[in-house]
Amino acid sequence: MERILVVCLSGYSAGLLSSKMKKNVTERKLNVRIFYCALCNIEASIKKFNITKVLLAPQISWKYELREQSSFKKKDVIVIRMADYGIMNSEKILIDSLKK
Repeated sequence: MERILVVCLSGYSAGLLSSKMKKNVTERKLNVRIFYCALCNIEASIKKFNITKVLLAPQISWKYELREQSSFKKKDVIVIRMADYGIMNSEKILIDSLKK
């Protein structure tokens, strides 16, 4: 099962996007769980929910360096495209993240 964590600076827009992504998962009957958190809770959330992929909001793309830290070594860290994030294109973001 894929376990995806959506992360933004404060957690608000990540929460909105993750809600929409959960609907897409249900509609498509995918074996995927979606979680979200604020940047300050990323380490704890990865451990707590056994995350396999991390989706970073564009405004925190500078945190892409996280993939080099030990707790992220076996995780896919993906920066969401600004165009998709800006319009909350949850279906495209979900499909793109599952391809990587």
